[in-house]
Amino acid sequence: EVTATDRAWQPHHDTKGTRLKIYIWLNNKNLSTHPLYYLKKSHKDIKKWKNYSETRFPDISVSKFDSIYGDLGDIIIFDTHGIHSHHKTTKIPRSVIELTFEPFGLMNRLHSRNIEKETDKLGLRDLDHFLTN
Repeated sequence: EVTATDRAWQPHHDTKGTRLKIYIWLNNKNLSTHPLYYLKKSHKDIKKWKNYSETRFPDISVSKFDSIYGDLGDIIIFDTHGIHSHHKTTKIPRSVIELTFEPFGLMNRLHSRNIEKETDKLGLRDLDHFLTN
């Protein structure tokens, strides 16, 4: 793991319109890990952008964000149109299953980018069996 201040490691909103992310915490609460930072009520603002840089807000102070530290088994749901994330200042990883729900158009899907990696950590090799039983 590295510390970082660019791309996803700075305050931003996703450029996908309304979509939800769900984090399921796989480790015990640890205040030394990188929390989920979220700027309350920012999902209610209409945001327009012409390019990638207009979706980034590197100068918003971290003190304006809520810092959310999940505990083992916690489920956090948030709207990615809201401003979230912030500069990563720790190398201690957090471990979450991340699910993304995109409700419309060509992006109507469940994004499961890291389900396999995270379920492997838990020893859940047969994911279909796990999800259907």
